[in-house]
Amino acid sequence: MTLGSLVAVWSHTLVRNDYWPTPHPSRRPLDLHALPRLGARLAITITRADVERLVAALRAEGRLSIATINRVLATLKRVLEFGVRNGHLPNNPALYIRPLPRPA
Repeated sequence: MTLGSLVAVWSHTLVRNDYWPTPHPSRRPLDLHALPRLGARLAITITRADVERLVAALRAEGRLSIATINRVLATLKRVLEFGVRNGHLPNNPALYIRPLPRPA
């Protein structure tokens, strides 16, 4: 299963099951910023280093705010955790990656 298909299953499951008691997190940050880079990769092959490179690349581009980059990371963590809970992944490679610090 590719990361793109995992995101699709995650998004569909949230809507179908009304999984989130509050409005569910949008997949838009992933569609715009993560899936173009990692979406075709098999989800099981994505490593912590891949996620760290994604965050670093988004920051290096200079187009996105720190809050947006952190939103991409948080949403990606949720999707990968969904993959673990549903048996698609053995572990969440983004689990211990900390968000970027906000500027003072």
